[in-house]
Amino acid sequence: IISMAQKNRESIEKKAELQNRHYIRIEFWKLMLNEINDISNLFVNIKPSKDSWIAAGAGMSGVTYNLVGTGKYIRIELCIWGKTQEENKIVFDLLESHKATIESKFTESLVWERMSNKRMSRVKFEAIDLSIFNKEDWPKMISFVKENISQFEKSFQVPLQDVNKKFKSKNSK
Repeated sequence: IISMAQKNRESIEKKAELQNRHYIRIEFWKLMLNEINDISNLFVNIKPSKDSWIAAGAGMSGVTYNLVGTGKYIRIELCIWGKTQEENKIVFDLLESHKATIESKFTESLVWERMSNKRMSRVKFEAIDLSIFNKEDWPKMISFVKENISQFEKSFQVPLQDVNKKFKSKNSK
């Protein structure tokens, strides 16, 4: 039988682990933001977070540029997560109609995830086998973002404006 003291000890250890994870993330995002804000204004008003991701507006309601750092990868993504699943899929489909132009401008293939059964959709570019919890990986993670964030944003800029116009005209009918 597990004693109350042992349960409490395990609970305290779990809380400490979570808090440690949060401190590591805040430290990582602080360093990341200091580095990328020299080359991109996208995240200039964003504060370090205890979460595995930080987000910045993309100029369209329900669409954000996200940086995601986990124990397995670093990712740059355009996330479509507006009010409804139906609207998000319309936005994704309109954006995907620009896929060739976007990928040509970015010069890399992107992963397009419509996620038909979920509210959210995304387009991502990631580097795997890197961990936010391994400080030795941080320089590689930061370099990955620094090398790609500006071009990622530029690749979506005009298509997002077009999609925003089309989406607004569709919804105003």
